[in-house]
Amino acid sequence: MKSKELHIMSVGVSMLSNYFRKNNLGNPRFGDVEFWKEKESDKEFFEDLYRMVKENPKEMSAELNSFLRMVEGKAPENIVVYLVGTDTPSGRISLRVLERFFDEHGYGKLGSHKTVHGYFEEREFPEDRVEAFKRGLAELMNRLLELVLEHSTDYEIYFNPTGGFKAHVIVLSNAATLTSSRIYYIHEEFKDLIVFPPLFYLPDEEEREFLRALQEKEILSGEEVGDNYRDIIDRLESYNVIVVERKDGRVIRVKLSGLGKFLTKNM
Repeated sequence: MKSKELHIMSVGVSMLSNYFRKNNLGNPRFGDVEFWKEKESDKEFFEDLYRMVKENPKEMSAELNSFLRMVEGKAPENIVVYLVGTDTPSGRISLRVLERFFDEHGYGKLGSHKTVHGYFEEREFPEDRVEAFKRGLAELMNRLLELVLEHSTDYEIYFNPTGGFKAHVIVLSNAATLTSSRIYYIHEEFKDLIVFPPLFYLPDEEEREFLRALQEKEILSGEEVGDNYRDIIDRLESYNVIVVERKDGRVIRVKLSGLGKFLTKNM
């Protein structure tokens, strides 16, 4: 286990919804770009919003609710945060608040945070709004994969897709799955943090040979497996690629899981 952690987090607008609800200020539409542009330049509004988030971070922000539960008891200087937000007035407000919170509480920052095209933007696009949104999703996936490749040697990588557009949640979750990174999540009404089990794994050549042998026979007995494949079996089982039946700690049978059948079919 690496001593440093990188948390890649999608940013939504839960803090803004909570701010207006708690102050009985109605329920402004996030598609009202002019309204949020006004709020983006309103220093008094920003300071009051930040005050409420700082005083009750878990209650005000879905992102902080999951993040602070995940890092409880860990030293902030060993944790770096990378935020993904939408390039919209409401998205930029939320991102700025979280940036300030992490900075004031001693968490590190990994370069510039990423903003991607939001559906509700004030700018004009050469293509239509939907195409710009889709292009932003593709750019986001590429950036996340680059991040993991660049930093996985030094950091334990975590993805937090609690906030943000559902489309961004999907992209973060897919990037985490493809890179075998950890994913954690909490719904506003959940009391417990959910850390996802491993959902995908790309076997190495030695593991692929073992899976091919298993594919041919469908089931391998403990005698056929012996002790030669112990490490491979433990690793593939931890990623749900195989199903292992044991008795008194000894392997009795090994067969492919649904994921294992999918991988061997496509190897």
